[in-house]
Amino acid sequence: MKLPDPAILEKVKQRLACADEDLRLARYGFSMPERPLCRLIAYHAQQCAEKHLKAYFVFHAVNFPFSPKS
Repeated sequence: MKLPDPAILEKVKQRLACADEDLRLARYGFSMPERPLCRLIAYHAQQCAEKHLKAYFVFHAVNFPFSPKS
């Protein structure tokens, strides 16, 4: 399998790094001493999954609608 060019790989790397940040925030929500903020945990978990999926699409050159928020 031929790897995409370095610019594509950099975009994938950036999306995965952002996804990891969302996952870290979601995990932190569970470790809070007070009652977990379930709505925010769910939001960041969803964002993490979406960014991983978009990274997959970018890697495989699949076109999808762009949303600058994610």
